[in-house]
Amino acid sequence: MATQQNPIVGEVRARLVELAGRTTQELGMGRIIGQVLGDVYLTDGESSLDDIGNNLGLSKAAVSIAARRRTRPCR
Repeated sequence: MATQQNPIVGEVRARLVELAGRTTQELGMGRIIGQVLGDVYLTDGESSLDDIGNNLGLSKAAVSIAARRRTRPCR
């Protein structure tokens, strides 16, 4: 989904996705999972694995693995 956006909006989006990644990493779930979830949450409409990978600079395989990963509930 290649849409033009304000550079400030793009920077804020990138920071939020990175923060989501760091948060899930601190919780023991892995950085990519948080980045994928952050990207999906901030994207209006549907996203394919290719779209998410392009947005995050990750391979389709890395996104697929993160999307399928199950996590244990926090206790």
